[in-house]
Amino acid sequence: MTTVALTKNGLSSSTGAGTFKGSSWSQATSPDAGKYIGFSVTPNTGYALTLSSLSYGLVSSGSGPATYQWYSSLDNFTTPLATVASTAAPANTTLTLPAASFGNLTSTISFRLYGYGATASTGTGGLLGDLVVNGSVAATSAAVLTATPTTLTGFSAPLGTASAAQAYKLAGNNLPPDGSLRVSLPVNSGFEVSGDNTSFGQSLTLAYAGTSLPADAAAPLVYVRLAATAAAGPYSGVSITTTVFDKTASATGTAATVSASGTVSAPKAAKPTTQPTITAANSTANTVDITLTGGNGQKRLVVLRATSATAAVPADNVTYPASLTLGAGGQPGPGNFVMVADGTTVAATLTGLSASVSYTLAVYAYNDDGVAGQESYLTASPGTATFSTTAGTAFYYSKPTGDLNNLATFGTATDGTGTAPGNFTTANRTYIVNGIHSLSGNLVVSGTSSKVVLAAGSAFTIPAAFSYGGRVDMQDGAYLTVLSPSPALNLGDLAPGSTVEFAQAANYVVPSPSPGYGHLKLTNATKQLAPGSTNIYGNLTLENVSSFGGSNTTTFSDIALNGNLNLLGATTFDPASSGRITLGLYGNTPQVLSGNGNTLRLHLLRTYVSGAGAVLADANGGTPLEVGTTRGGGLGLLAGSTLTLNANTLSFTPGGRASLVNSGGTGTITLSPASSLNLESLNTSIGSLYLTPGANTLNNLRLANASNDYLDVSSSLTIAGALTLDGTGRLDIGPNQTLTLTGTLTGTGSLQGSATSDLVIGGSGALGTLRLAAGTQQLRNLSIGRASGSVLLGSPVQVGGVLTMSEGTVTTTSTNLLTMSSTATLTPGNGFVSGPLARVTAPGARTTIFPVGSGTAYRPVTLTATTQTSTTTYMAEQKESPPTQSLTVNDPRGADLRRVSFRRYFTVTPTVQPTGFNGTITLSFGPDDYVNVPNDAGLVIAKRASPAAAWANLGHSAETGSSGTGPGGPPVSGTITSASFTSFSDFTLGATNTNNLTATQVNPLPVMLTSFTAARTAADVHLRWATASETNSTHFIVERSLAGQQFEPVSRAAAAGTTPTRIPIRCLMQWLRWLLFTIGCGSSTTTARPIFRRLSP
Repeated sequence: MTTVALTKNGLSSSTGAGTFKGSSWSQATSPDAGKYIGFSVTPNTGYALTLSSLSYGLVSSGSGPATYQWYSSLDNFTTPLATVASTAAPANTTLTLPAASFGNLTSTISFRLYGYGATASTGTGGLLGDLVVNGSVAATSAAVLTATPTTLTGFSAPLGTASAAQAYKLAGNNLPPDGSLRVSLPVNSGFEVSGDNTSFGQSLTLAYAGTSLPADAAAPLVYVRLAATAAAGPYSGVSITTTVFDKTASATGTAATVSASGTVSAPKAAKPTTQPTITAANSTANTVDITLTGGNGQKRLVVLRATSATAAVPADNVTYPASLTLGAGGQPGPGNFVMVADGTTVAATLTGLSASVSYTLAVYAYNDDGVAGQESYLTASPGTATFSTTAGTAFYYSKPTGDLNNLATFGTATDGTGTAPGNFTTANRTYIVNGIHSLSGNLVVSGTSSKVVLAAGSAFTIPAAFSYGGRVDMQDGAYLTVLSPSPALNLGDLAPGSTVEFAQAANYVVPSPSPGYGHLKLTNATKQLAPGSTNIYGNLTLENVSSFGGSNTTTFSDIALNGNLNLLGATTFDPASSGRITLGLYGNTPQVLSGNGNTLRLHLLRTYVSGAGAVLADANGGTPLEVGTTRGGGLGLLAGSTLTLNANTLSFTPGGRASLVNSGGTGTITLSPASSLNLESLNTSIGSLYLTPGANTLNNLRLANASNDYLDVSSSLTIAGALTLDGTGRLDIGPNQTLTLTGTLTGTGSLQGSATSDLVIGGSGALGTLRLAAGTQQLRNLSIGRASGSVLLGSPVQVGGVLTMSEGTVTTTSTNLLTMSSTATLTPGNGFVSGPLARVTAPGARTTIFPVGSGTAYRPVTLTATTQTSTTTYMAEQKESPPTQSLTVNDPRGADLRRVSFRRYFTVTPTVQPTGFNGTITLSFGPDDYVNVPNDAGLVIAKRASPAAAWANLGHSAETGSSGTGPGGPPVSGTITSASFTSFSDFTLGATNTNNLTATQVNPLPVMLTSFTAARTAADVHLRWATASETNSTHFIVERSLAGQQFEPVSRAAAAGTTPTRIPIRCLMQWLRWLLFTIGCGSSTTTARPIFRRLSP
């Protein structure tokens, strides 16, 4: 027997004479499962242990545990064996153990003493005196467990249904008392077990009493059957194990095993009635090509075996895996391998064969209704074919140097020594070339399956004077140069890192090997691609090629390129558009196209890998790209790919039908401020322009066509240079996109707007004529921020969102009108509309600003409706021509006008007179309007119903600019608001004051003076002036001043209409300031108005 020493678990150690104790006991009213004193007892093998009692004592400090409990592992420490107060167990206290539970123990048993009810974590407690385990140990007989029968066979069930059950009987002696029997199955065994032939599962536990199992009819039975969930197929020799566990749930090592076998049969599809046929061809030492035809099965199963192996047929309800590599597929029988098992293969190449072996192929028709396990094979008279593989390949190696047409250059050793070949005509020979070599004569490698292999790092030149015939394979790093004008070589497997250069001095048609080139370089003369596709897994280089193109027949030429493209020297492309090629880019990273100053001309450039694309290199003159031909072509970018232009120009071939081929995807163009697009096409739609976010600014964009071509801008776009719209081309601003123009706009084409399109015009200077195509003459937002610049409208434009007038002018006409819809808002600035501006206003009280101006004078007009019951369109315009001076006499407002501004007037007219309108108008004024006291009551707004009507006083209800500079001061800027009115017409500044005194003139609003000059003679100063109009003027008074402060009259002249007036004035020979007045006569008043000041010697 083995006893484990006492241990403290979860307790802090504490010492004391004659004790085993600790602290940190549970302070709760129940034990803490992690805090106890424990020990265990284990009987030796072949012995049983019977425990009768424990002898112990307990000790606790004043703050230690108040109560202790004993537990054992027989019930996993669940029920206490005893509960004892800390003061009730002095040394040698006895704990009697139940005999039924603690007899005949054959495995380890553990005991734990828990304490609780401590009042402090520092309180100590534990065992006092000796701990004695009382009991006996007796030798045991070996346990025996048997199962009868030990083999169960013949189980059978259809797929999805459990089989009938069979049972085996268990018998046992000398077993651990009151233990259990546990029955287990392997994973995915297909079987299940039960103890009552009713409830089945993957495991079973049977309890027993005593140390032996009942015999005869009372013996325990284990029922076994195939499960309903078992997959179809045979189940052979499945081990069902019954293991004995003692009452502590520990395995004893005593077990019995029963073997079970059976079959789950699946429903089978109907059997075909006609076998397919099979043929074999092109066998080599390791491969063969097969062709399958006919048969009326849903699928075909091809089995390959060495002819010497015994044929085996496939079994129904069995799914065989297939592989085109011999030995990797399933086997219906030894040496019979399934190569094909499907309904689609009609031709294939079988690999992994051995050289010089005779093989037999068999093909079987079968049906499975698309369900694995339901195969039904037609096995009678399968289609067969036999073939033999060729002998193994003999290898010869070249020396580092020497002409390859010389047999002595080759030998059987890897360094070229050894036995040389006798000829180049024997089959199955491989000539491996190392080093640098050429030819001194013609060379033909004609043996069947024979070839030349250029090893890594080797170079082979076929000179112009000789030719090579036969297959050539190339390893990575190998280089083949072809100068011969008519080589007969057959390019085979070319590694991605190999290079083939065609450098003939004469024109040459470049072959298209399968699967393709590694790197390809074309040099000199004209090089033309063969019809169809040429695959290049590395780079393509063209150097000094005078004309590069492809087939101009129906089967055109295209390149599938995985690497980069380099144009070196002076390289040009086939001038005939029919010979231009399609370049497809298949690289997994962006591929660099380097023109080095040469223009890359293609039929179509297309990308095929998302996340990749093309980059046009800038170096050495850049890479201009021209795409398209008369048969179409252009640019097609797969979604997720991009074309980076850098400082290059993408052009469509003039006279061609190129487009942005959006059917190829929605890849993007990455622009830079130095990029340009020149898109000229005869197509009716160029396509959609998708731009890379954050890279949507280019230099110049040109659209040119004669067939209403349009380009849809599906991304926001900024054109920093020239936008040229030649012919009838249209640039379509896509929905929710913004077109920004900061350069110039020329041509007769137009933009295409929409209710969700935005247009921003920046830059400086004159933009040009802005046209929107008919039916699309609307924008969401229009922003004008053109410093010292102008925009000329060449069509009507309606803004439905925000009109921003930061800087610059927009010139309009009544035909090419700028209209703001009722939903539009204005962000004013220093920009204005020169010409008519229309605004649609909804019913109700509202304020509408018209940012109008002319020349350099920006004088916005504000119309404030206090009431309006109809939606009305108002058109406002600033007129710089002087209004007539016809004034209303006996004005209804009580104060007659004495004058109106000669500078300008404003028209504000509705297209239809609004209903229920009442409101005011606010005019702005600047220095050239000669207003110096804005809050003077005599400053009013004048209104007339038509150009033929007299001006009437519209009153003065508010102003900005306050008192200005005061009487006699210089003019100021501000606004004046009229009194209420109900109808529309022309509006201007007017005055009702008299302004009699020179030094106190208020808001003079002078007549229009066209000239005023002074010239000194020997004795006089000659003053000369002319006016454009002198309405209500009777005469002029001239005053002079030395300092410009105190003036005195010196002369008088009668008003003379617009005839120039000249008077001589004698004066001192010094600097003078001259002041000219006009004296006007109204109905009952005389007024004096200052006209002009001038400094003259």
